[in-house]
Amino acid sequence: MQACDPSASAARELRGRLYVDDADPAVAEQAAADLAPLVASLLTDGCRAEAAGDGIAGQRALDAVLPLARAVRGSGPTGQLAALRGAAAERAQDWPLALSLWRTAAAAEIATPSAASRVRALVRQLRAADVDPAIASGDVVTLSELSPAFPERDDLQDRLFRALLTSGQLGEVRRAANALLEADPQHAFALLAAEAAAAAVDPRRMELVPPMVVRVRLAAPTLGERFPVMYGLDAAMAEISGDLPGAISAMDRLLELRPDDRTARWQRARLRLRSGDRSGALADCNALLVSVPDDPDALSMRSRVRADTGDRVGALADADRVVALRPGCPALLARARVRKQLGDETALTADLDALIAAARDGGDSLILIDALDVTADAAMQRKLLERASQLGNADASLRLRRMR
Repeated sequence: MQACDPSASAARELRGRLYVDDADPAVAEQAAADLAPLVASLLTDGCRAEAAGDGIAGQRALDAVLPLARAVRGSGPTGQLAALRGAAAERAQDWPLALSLWRTAAAAEIATPSAASRVRALVRQLRAADVDPAIASGDVVTLSELSPAFPERDDLQDRLFRALLTSGQLGEVRRAANALLEADPQHAFALLAAEAAAAAVDPRRMELVPPMVVRVRLAAPTLGERFPVMYGLDAAMAEISGDLPGAISAMDRLLELRPDDRTARWQRARLRLRSGDRSGALADCNALLVSVPDDPDALSMRSRVRADTGDRVGALADADRVVALRPGCPALLARARVRKQLGDETALTADLDALIAAARDGGDSLILIDALDVTADAAMQRKLLERASQLGNADASLRLRRMR
């Protein structure tokens, strides 16, 4: 009679099944390791089945892996499990749950089955009524989700990319353009935006920026009628290449087509100030503040313009108003810069002390580092670095060691 001698892998699988839900973390971890090959096989087979349209096999794999769910570790396997569960939720017509699960799978970049395409389809199915309100509100998060689901909506694409470009988010422009190209590989604006943004954000490709400026500018007169945001792309690329007059000219054209675009007007004010056109910058800031008197961004920009023109009282009044409207480190640093520009060292020191006292987290620590160039006082620079180091900023800690 042959002895019963299960293979080592079968023994590990059995041990894994017995202890996968054990309360002892170390035991559960070992069980997950024992089950890893089985779990990987089930997830892969199930996802392939769903990609092939075989829902029965996909469901069978899901049913087999769910009791072992605690053994699913890592982004990829977690994304695969979400994909299987998303497909099952669709079969059950639980659309909100399906969308949530497919989003998880898409975040894990699950391509088999295509999580991104399922998210697009479900968003299109569930959120068609949200498109017009999103365009009206300009909410970038909502626009970004809706964009690839409705590639045919030129007004949606124009609103999203205007918001991203006029706020200088070229990395997000690249991401949004690539997401749109997954839905529509021949989308005329997305093709140009993806290539231009890729050249702009990658230092190794900076030599491609000047020819991209030419391509964008040549395309703008025709494509710009369909997508006025072309002029925002033109402005962004022109500024990167050092062509401030070209950037301002492109923003002029965008504002002719979209006169109520507040972010574009703010950007033109910034460009005008950079180019030395203080009166033009001031006019743009004043136009923004006519309709929204307490716009912190417009007040902050006007404060800088006024400081540049020597309007001490006006500059500080605007800076004080920004601190009152938007208390926190960014506003304090902005006012400190105005005080430096005006040569008010005593008040500058007070603002930097207030900045140090207000800093609370890692994001604030970056503002403390930015504030180093506002003062030449070594003692104040040390205080800024010490607080940034206390908030976990490694660069600040390194600089402090170098100062000793």
